[in-house]
Amino acid sequence: MSTTVQSSVLPNAPIELGLRSRPRSQWAIAWTQLRRNRSAVVGGTVAAFLIVVALLAPWITPFDPIQTYPKDRLISPNWEHPMGTDKLGRDIFSRVIAGTPNSLKMGLIAIAIGCSAGTILGLIAGFYRGPVSVIILMLADAMLAFPSILLALSIVAALGPGLANTMIAVGVSYIPGFIRVVRASVLSAKSNVYVDAAKVIGAGDGRIMLFHLLPNVLAPVIVLCTLGVAGAILIGASLSFLGLGAQPPTPEWGAILNEGRSTMRIAPWVATFPGIAIMITVLAMNLLGDGLRDALDPRMKL
Repeated sequence: MSTTVQSSVLPNAPIELGLRSRPRSQWAIAWTQLRRNRSAVVGGTVAAFLIVVALLAPWITPFDPIQTYPKDRLISPNWEHPMGTDKLGRDIFSRVIAGTPNSLKMGLIAIAIGCSAGTILGLIAGFYRGPVSVIILMLADAMLAFPSILLALSIVAALGPGLANTMIAVGVSYIPGFIRVVRASVLSAKSNVYVDAAKVIGAGDGRIMLFHLLPNVLAPVIVLCTLGVAGAILIGASLSFLGLGAQPPTPEWGAILNEGRSTMRIAPWVATFPGIAIMITVLAMNLLGDGLRDALDPRMKL
């Protein structure tokens, strides 16, 4: 009696010999995590839309945001003026759109100042021990003793009102936060083997900080930057509301709020719509920042 021996391998089945999938990088895993976070996707979409509006603002404003039209003063929202007009007859919709680049620049440039200065000082404070580290930490602690908006208010009061001075003031107020975060990350990263290996082969302190430590502290810095943009926009708008930021007739959300304060009872739309723009922008940046924090957290695994 004969038996038929069948192969355990199907003839059409693919055979993989020695093939292994490449290990995914930390950034690829973070990107996958971020795409799965619906809140972060919504925040990133809104942030991207605002950037597009800021870039196209000079071409998509239906009216001149600075030109006054006295005969059209305090018109309630309608088809021609979707957000109404202010006490000088200027279209609020056009002014909100024209104020988008100024408000976004407020947050982005201020955080760029705080991030660059804070990261450099944090790297130095974390890498070196002794008087240099102590002085930097004492400076950061002294600045952290003041609320961010109070510190920014003091700086802009000393420099004088203006959009550029407000950006500098807000950026300086964010420096101590970056110093603390970067220093803590450097203290954790510099105990790794690759730092000792770099020292053995003769790498200088600057090269070690720039090429070995900095890439390993980027994740928390990116998260802090994203969350900081929302706070910087809010602080900048607050200073403009107080008359220390953008000066008339420059369109900026906080300045438009300040202009609508005197007509709040008879024309609430003047202050309502720039306030909504600030709220949506800050919420979008916070959602994106929270998503980045979760995606870049090394304890989060797929």
